[in-house]
Amino acid sequence: SAAGDRVKLTEVDNVDFRDDRLIAFTSIDQDPSVIRYLIRAVVPGEWAVPPPDALAMYDQNIKAHGIGHRVEIREP
Repeated sequence: SAAGDRVKLTEVDNVDFRDDRLIAFTSIDQDPSVIRYLIRAVVPGEWAVPPPDALAMYDQNIKAHGIGHRVEIREP
């Protein structure tokens, strides 16, 4: 979930949680939207967070791509 002018997961049309990804379906308008999510830390190490992709369901010319990151998980 998120706060302020950001989109909350409860405000998206549909959410599908998978072991290795989050799939969110939402309606868009002219204003930018941000979806924040938590990752589940299971195995310590350095991991790649893949870049997000956004695709329009009915118009293949509308799409967006984000930037991937890396995350380090350490044992407490």
